[in-house]
Amino acid sequence: MADFAFVLASGSPRRRELLQNLGLQFTVCKPGDGVEPAINDYRNLNQAALSVESSARAKALAVAGELLPHPLPHLIIAADTVVRLGAHSLGKPRSPEEAKQMLRSLSGRWHYVMSGVCVCRDGGAEARCAHAVTRVRFRPLSAAEIDAYVATGLPLDKAGAYGIQDYASLFVEKIDGCYFNVMGLPLSVLDKLLKEFGYAIL
Repeated sequence: MADFAFVLASGSPRRRELLQNLGLQFTVCKPGDGVEPAINDYRNLNQAALSVESSARAKALAVAGELLPHPLPHLIIAADTVVRLGAHSLGKPRSPEEAKQMLRSLSGRWHYVMSGVCVCRDGGAEARCAHAVTRVRFRPLSAAEIDAYVATGLPLDKAGAYGIQDYASLFVEKIDGCYFNVMGLPLSVLDKLLKEFGYAIL
């Protein structure tokens, strides 16, 4: 098995926690603000999925260009997540009021969570990308529940204005697909990409 110096190209504490739980040793290097993708309403799920892959690739390449030489080759791990509701894509809310609007729109409905993952080697000469899609259904939410959740501040840094691992777990009625994808990093997809570079976590 090849040895690498791993870099997480994300400031997300959820992604950091997931990698730590796998015993992976890594450093964190967050991409610059200009790399954060715009949220677009694509015509179908395939276009939206390709978009999150492209965004993850842009983040990985941005960090790859900033890394200093290291005795081991770098593997940079990046991801991007969006929530798809009907024909609309939901990113991170820009304000508490927008977070409330998103949660009201998700109340009692199915939606899709899509995460693109990219693993990039060293200066970006080699990059592999893939994505995961999970369906999630919220039970009907009351205005008081939405207000209380937004008041915690937790929804403000999360796509779709919720984190399935925090208080919003109380809202989830059904899930079809990868739970970790909803957290922002589908681990089975990451494992597949790392193996393509010759590294097996287990």
